[in-house]
Amino acid sequence: MFKIIKLFIFFGIIFSIVFVCFNWPALEDRFFYNENENFSFEEEQKDSADFNKENKKAEEIPKDNRLMIKKINVSVPIISISSRHDKILQEGLKKGAVIFPQTAFPGEKGNCVIVGHSSNFSWRKGDYDTIFVLLDKLKIGDEVEIFWKNEKIKYAIFENPQIVKANQTEILASAEEPILTLMTCWPIGTDYKRLIVKGKLVK
Repeated sequence: MFKIIKLFIFFGIIFSIVFVCFNWPALEDRFFYNENENFSFEEEQKDSADFNKENKKAEEIPKDNRLMIKKINVSVPIISISSRHDKILQEGLKKGAVIFPQTAFPGEKGNCVIVGHSSNFSWRKGDYDTIFVLLDKLKIGDEVEIFWKNEKIKYAIFENPQIVKANQTEILASAEEPILTLMTCWPIGTDYKRLIVKGKLVK
């Protein structure tokens, strides 16, 4: 019995080492995360001439379609793809965050579902493998900015992060109002479940 326990411990240590090695970029982001101040544009910054002057460049519309979440240091291109086929989805995720096909576009009535990696398999490495690794840090009231077709669209989180089953397709369902669903695989290093965060369009 003692030999069996030692064997389990040995393989547990080996598995832990391999897991950390494969997912170190994602784990590093979590270990060294410092929460940014969540800007409130409706309050003091709206009336601050100094703030507006110093951040004029930062407020310019990016040339590409882009998702920005200042609280968790996310600034990533938004990619639109034509198919839900996994190969096409994975190719899109190498280039940024992906609007899930057959869901609404940013700012439109309905459910705009944007997916991104929290980590990635070693054989699928790309430049945006950990963009949503801190998605679970978002809370009600936090802001998400989307720059889409030369327009700035803002959402406010209205639900705390939820973990759902990978086959829970109702998260893709449409809506009567413009909402945003951010989605990533969870736990880190697996595709066992999905972590989602929902936001409402700020008018």
